[in-house]
This record gives sequence, C-alpha cells and structure tokens, in this order.
Amino acid sequence: DGWAKAGLMVRNTLDPNSQHALVCATRDNGEYLQARPKADANGNSSTSVGGGNFTQGEGFYVKLVRKGQHFDAYKSRDGIVVNSIGSVDVADAFDKAPIMLGVAVTSHLAGTLGEAKVADFRFGAEATAPPIIFGDLNGDGKFNITDVVTALRGVAGLVTLTPDQQKAADVTGDGKFNITDVVAMLRKLAGIITKFPVEPTAA
Repeated sequence: DGWAKAGLMVRNTLDPNSQHALVCATRDNGEYLQARPKADANGNSSTSVGGGNFTQGEGFYVKLVRKGQHFDAYKSRDGIVVNSIGSVDVADAFDKAPIMLGVAVTSHLAGTLGEAKVADFRFGAEATAPPIIFGDLNGDGKFNITDVVTALRGVAGLVTLTPDQQKAADVTGDGKFNITDVVAMLRKLAGIITKFPVEPTAA
C-alpha cells in the first residue's frame, strides 16, 4: 500500500485508540508527522503534516522531539543535513500520562504484516539548562562591574531584563529583583561580602 509506513512513535498506551504522534517515511507518499490528538478508535481526530520524496528502500533518518504536548518532526537523508517535516500538538491528557515510545511499522492493509529494517534507534532527554551563576547578567560566566551596571539600568527601568537575567539578578533569593539585589551586588564587588545571600555557605 502506498501509505505503508515505518518510523518513530510516542503514545499514551498500547490501546488501538490511544493518543499518539508518529514521524515516518511512507512507501509512496513521502515523509509525514501523523498524530491522534484525542483518543479515538476510528481515527477521526487524526492529523497529518508533511510530504516529500522518500523512495522505498533508501536509507533515511527521522527524529521526533517532544516538549510537553508539542511535537516537532525532522528528516535527513545522510544524518547530517536535517530538515523539518512539521509540528503538531497532542491533547493535554497526553502531557500528564506516562508515555510509551519505540519503532512503529504498519502495512496499512488489514491482515497484511508490514516489514521495515530499522537501525540506529536512540532516545534521550535534551541537555538540562546550565546552572545559574548569581550576579552574572551578561552570561559570560563571571560576576563583575558590567553586571552591576546592567542591574542598575534594570532597576532604573532603562532596560528590561530577560527572565534568565532576572533569575541571576535575584542574589538575595527572595524571588524578585529590586534595589536590594543591586546593593548586595555592589557590596560583593567592593569586597564587603564574599558571597551573595542566595549562595550556600561552603561546608
């Protein structure tokens, strides 16, 4: 069948009507990201994005990235040059449930077994965010006068600090950025204190 396919799937359960997302290469219809945003045995809630020029028998890479209920799908012929296939959102319930993931193959014909050769299957989490360096507002990995100037400008309303900058600027650890944090920065810069109030004391 022209819609016979193989790829990577994430789903709620093994039930036939389970919510899922699938990135795949089809026999005759290119590469697709297909999903069932809501549990539906008849597939009436299914959605599909993509299309391409995959040829049966070619080696081909696909990648599926999940962020909460949002999925992004990618494709590559050589594993180096990567292109987007599309994106789709799956219903809220999917985000709250345990998930299953793995390789999916379907013949698209009742009573016929689909076959595909799969290699180099990998999964994992994205890298975690780097730790906050308190007082480092410009992201250069250290605290100095430049950061204090940025903090002063932020308090004065001359610049708007990004969420990451606000976290780094909350050196008192009270959950907000204000003049008290700037005073603490100035005190540390002058050597009056050796650490910010939010930083743990060395054991």
